[in-house]
Amino acid sequence: MKKHILAASLAVVLASVSTASLAADTGNFYVGAEVGQAQYRLGVAPGEHLDAKDTAAAVRFGYVWHWAVDFGVEGGYVSLGKVTDDYTSSNNDYPSNMSAETSGLFAGAKVKYHFADAWYVSARAGAFQSHVKLRDHDGSPEGGSFSASSTNGSWYAGAGVGYELTPEFSLGLSYDNYRSKAGIDEFNTAMFALSAEYRF
Repeated sequence: MKKHILAASLAVVLASVSTASLAADTGNFYVGAEVGQAQYRLGVAPGEHLDAKDTAAAVRFGYVWHWAVDFGVEGGYVSLGKVTDDYTSSNNDYPSNMSAETSGLFAGAKVKYHFADAWYVSARAGAFQSHVKLRDHDGSPEGGSFSASSTNGSWYAGAGVGYELTPEFSLGLSYDNYRSKAGIDEFNTAMFALSAEYRF
């Protein structure tokens, strides 16, 4: 059932954008991009060294209606980089490490409120289809290497603040939380980013 959440959300986004074309004078299509840092929210066992931060990036496409509070629908793709865990010292000093790399498609809705002429605050939320690649290397004599991937439906939510440089272009700062799942384990990844949006 969860695997169908993103497909349904994308269908809603596409239907909404198609409807918007009948009233194009009330809004705009837009494309957006974000580049920043991902921080994985994972626990660390004694003797492990976790590198939980990596470069992250996202692209978005959607349609926004301009009312007292702007409302938009969007879809896109995000790459949340990789988290690595060196557990050599907790594995009898045999060189051992594991990693998880997360990316995925998302679809959702957003709202934006303008104040002081060109400033804005925004919020968004929706469905996220996480794709997690897992790799593990256990350097002990009885160990070995292992890799697997997992794709699951989940959610994302975020907020931002920014400035409209022109009626078509804006820059801002954003925070998003992506909920991912790998096997039976679920975890959050925070993304702090510089964002840019162009409306046409």
